Amino acid sequence: MSEEGLNPAQKFAWAVLVVAVVSLVGYAFWKKSKTPELDLSGQHGPNILVPGAGSDAPKPQDLAKIGLVKEFKLIDQDGKSIEAKDLRGDVWLATFIFTHCAGTCPMIVQQMSALNKEIADLPRVKLISFSMDPARDTPEVLTKYAIAQDAVSPRWKFLTGSKDEMYRLTRDEFKLVVDDKQGTPSEPIIHSSKIVLVDAEGFIRGRFDGIGIDGPSPSAIKQIADSVRKLQSTSSAKEGK
Repeated sequence: MSEEGLNPAQKFAWAVLVVAVVSLVGYAFWKKSKTPELDLSGQHGPNILVPGAGSDAPKPQDLAKIGLVKEFKLIDQDGKSIEAKDLRGDVWLATFIFTHCAGTCPMIVQQMSALNKEIADLPRVKLISFSMDPARDTPEVLTKYAIAQDAVSPRWKFLTGSKDEMYRLTRDEFKLVVDDKQGTPSEPIIHSSKIVLVDAEGFIRGRFDGIGIDGPSPSAIKQIADSVRKLQSTSSAKEGK
């Protein structure tokens, strides 16, 4: 039927329909641009919607400050006290794991092990793994875990403490998720699988995917290593080394 054959009421109805369709299409595009991405790589356990997931891995030339790790006081696998201030002056990398994790944690540790070898020429760079299950992960358990995972290194510390402190640090200072209420029997604790880069002043400079599905990812390892070298060179220049 041509437009000329429509009466005024029919023309009005068609106009309303066209406006509605255009509005719905516009809304769909807007909604898609605003919907948080599903962070499959950054979470452990049930999928959680996280704004900007996977978008904060910087290039070496762009290492903006995106947060600050102010303070913590924890215990390492040797039973020694480790505080945030003890890491000042050194670049370090943080991960979040727990020893009876059967999912992503072994992959995170493998990624860190590969990175440990990649930056073997930078002995001052520290590797820090925070336990998300401190009730189980005593220093003795963490020591056995490090041995079993081939993650023994003078610069690699596995840290534990009170649950309140571990969760506060993860959520409030690293701005990452940790939750033990919504997990499953096989994956009881939801937590981030990011590798977080921290500079010598305690500022967070980047978050990288910590999972290599088919083993450590050479491209991811190189990206992190390049960023570490950039920060380390900047830190050394400031200290006049």
